[in-house]
Amino acid sequence: MNNRASTILKCLQYNAFALRLILIPVFALFSICKLISQDDALRSEILKLIKYETELKLKDHPGFIIGILDQDSSYYRSFGQAESSLNQHSIFEIGSVSKVFTSLLIGELIQTGDISLKSKVQDFIPSKFHNDQLAHLVVEDLLNHTSGLPKRPKGFGKYELNADDPYGVYTHFHLLDAYHKQSSVKSGTFRYSHMNYALLQWIIEKATGTSYELALEERLWSKLGFEKSHIENTDLTVTQGYNRAMNPVRPWTFPSFAGSEGIKSNAKELLRFAQYAIRCYEKNNAQDYCSLSMKATTDTNLGNHIDIGLGWYVIDQKKRSNIIMHSGHTSGHYAMLMLMPETKTAVVALSKNNEGVQNLAYELLRMINNNWKRKPIS
Repeated sequence: MNNRASTILKCLQYNAFALRLILIPVFALFSICKLISQDDALRSEILKLIKYETELKLKDHPGFIIGILDQDSSYYRSFGQAESSLNQHSIFEIGSVSKVFTSLLIGELIQTGDISLKSKVQDFIPSKFHNDQLAHLVVEDLLNHTSGLPKRPKGFGKYELNADDPYGVYTHFHLLDAYHKQSSVKSGTFRYSHMNYALLQWIIEKATGTSYELALEERLWSKLGFEKSHIENTDLTVTQGYNRAMNPVRPWTFPSFAGSEGIKSNAKELLRFAQYAIRCYEKNNAQDYCSLSMKATTDTNLGNHIDIGLGWYVIDQKKRSNIIMHSGHTSGHYAMLMLMPETKTAVVALSKNNEGVQNLAYELLRMINNNWKRKPIS
């Protein structure tokens, strides 16, 4: 059955149901058909992008979901082998996208006066773990990855018992001990580091006197209306993920490093987060941390005009609107969140393995902005 015939059949089925129950006014029937038609058109456009702009093979892919925000409207479409079982409520590990939440939680603590961007990192470290060679580091150095600290602590691998759960036995003690033993670093230039955000998690816990997850729930997620995002909530089922060999893997566990890569979430709440970020961006207020976090402060030397702010990556498109983004992956999942605040659009992609949907998210954002021809909203 072709798409047009399928659409007509769906409309007839909806109309018959509505008339039978006398619940929907006649004029609303045309709106339902229009919505179905739009949904089919969106799916068709996404399939074109997958075919011509990516190397995705849907019949072989374990499954992924796309969420699109355009102004105040949200759309969700799933694809791959698990298409029928995935929806906007399906929970995925979001990996390093967690860093953006950690950054905004730091912003909440700055607002309440608990810390500042210039707070010394070592002020939150127990004295027995102090390191004179790192005494100059401040919170801002961790946020924009200019601390000079390594991606993961030196000697990290000797604690790794399972490659599919690399942080499973790495505790706060191990982190602080690695900080204590770290040799001098070259600060001031970009060097991406998971260790930065593990230390920010530690700082958050010391500043609030509570766990990182509880601090997120009380100071950020409650404000956003989140109900499913979590770190260690065993009552919420995480979507099955698959490693590169396409073997099923369990979610990562986090005695530490949750502030770097530990959050689980879904497409609906990530798009809600994107809406919040867009509102922050629109303030364009140097005194507002959320707005400030999306302004480029440091050249990453990654090419393609990619800079970094306080957690977010910023793609400078010169004559077009900037793209604000972050991606992340675990052994079994991949996540991408991209937004173009000036046009109030965003895309989230969540995948059941850690490869394949990176380019799709970018091409979708490009598509919904009319191939970059859309003018910024005044």
